[in-house]
Amino acid sequence: MEQLGREIVDEVVHAGDSYTLEQIQHRFNVSRTVARDAMRSLESLGLVMGRRRVGLQVLDRSEWNVNHPRVIRLRLKGPGRTHQYRELAELRVAIEPYAARLAALRADDEQRQRLRLLAQDMKDAGAAGDLTRFLHLDAELHSLLLAACHNSHFGTMEPVVQAVLAGRSGGGVLPFSAATAAVADHVRLAFAVADGDADAAEGASRAVVAEVKNSLETGFDPEGSTPGP
Repeated sequence: MEQLGREIVDEVVHAGDSYTLEQIQHRFNVSRTVARDAMRSLESLGLVMGRRRVGLQVLDRSEWNVNHPRVIRLRLKGPGRTHQYRELAELRVAIEPYAARLAALRADDEQRQRLRLLAQDMKDAGAAGDLTRFLHLDAELHSLLLAACHNSHFGTMEPVVQAVLAGRSGGGVLPFSAATAAVADHVRLAFAVADGDADAAEGASRAVVAEVKNSLETGFDPEGSTPGP
């Protein structure tokens, strides 16, 4: 499934092309059951659709479930990763500041307490230069902020954010700058939401994604530099 998915999102095969179960069986030396399971997984991602007398037809990009974490990971591994990073960065710039504002207004007491602890832990990790720890805390912060919006539509963005953070880290492109200012912005964001300061939370979030925005405006190159927080 991974190999077939990659060749679809990398457009080695094109919309309208088709696979048959027999072809997949012979190509990968697997049983018909395994071939069918793989293609069902690809169908669930919107990459192919079964058609009578045609087989499993490759679908146009407009049909892909582009917000599914697995599709994001497939796209981040291929030659189209720059375009995928750009799309995800634009999404973050557009959504995260307002999500932070909503979280500041709607977070419950347990979420606010966790944000205060996260802020201190992030501050300590930054001071210690513990990049791995900071990445882990950063991922938790983004998940918690989206949950604290108490808006089901914002909540659906959580797997998307986690996929891009993991993809950038795993691909050697870190999801944030390790500079002192970036650490301070993350800490300020967590405390602002925890304190219920909506204006400060939105401002801190804009600072966090500012580097992403700047990279989009000045030439986005995920292969050559760290693109943003």
